[in-house]
Amino acid sequence: MPTVSLIIAGAGRSSRFGGPLSKTYLPIGPKPVFLWSLDCFNAFSEITQRLLLVAPEDMSMVRGQWAQDLYTRSVQLVAGGPRRFESVRNALELVAPGVDLVAVHDAARPAVSSAVIAEVFARAAATGAAIVARQVNESLKKADSDSQAAHVPDRSSYWLAQTPQVFHRDLIIQAYASWPAEQAEPTDDAQVVEALGQSAAIVAAGPGNIKITTPADLKLVESILLGS
Repeated sequence: MPTVSLIIAGAGRSSRFGGPLSKTYLPIGPKPVFLWSLDCFNAFSEITQRLLLVAPEDMSMVRGQWAQDLYTRSVQLVAGGPRRFESVRNALELVAPGVDLVAVHDAARPAVSSAVIAEVFARAAATGAAIVARQVNESLKKADSDSQAAHVPDRSSYWLAQTPQVFHRDLIIQAYASWPAEQAEPTDDAQVVEALGQSAAIVAAGPGNIKITTPADLKLVESILLGS
């Protein structure tokens, strides 16, 4: 069974959500969002390392408020950078040398199912790279500069990338090390790997793998997790 280092990306500032705290620290029932995201992976004994990315200014708060929760889950805190790319790169520097796979998951996706996780782990082990994504099921429009619909692409070829995204350890580390400093920040980890010529297998996301971006998303995820 391949071993996995899990990186939970939670160092963002949640500017679109609003409020004084990052959305990943907000409570859903008995625990904050980021702990729900960590606990989605509890059933997977192949995970031998858990790294939680946290904004540097939040480190002391997280250590103080959730020290016991982090200890019981064997979670190591990692200071994030100013952008997601730098944050993940910081975590990759701490990935154990003996693991086979690295999984990166958004702290703001606290309801991914065990079935989806198991499948993306298996596909990554077999192919080198795999991501969770949702197929576009609505009509697509491409607008011109005047916001007029200029083209209708075939939606069957389009997917919305989500997380977890899982890669062979050496592949993701090499990809991050090779990303040109002058290039624009990648939109996700798969894009970094694609720059090396490695495509990622797609695993269909379940309906509950929602990323909390707005207060309405938080309410929806809360209803999924708590059945309310």
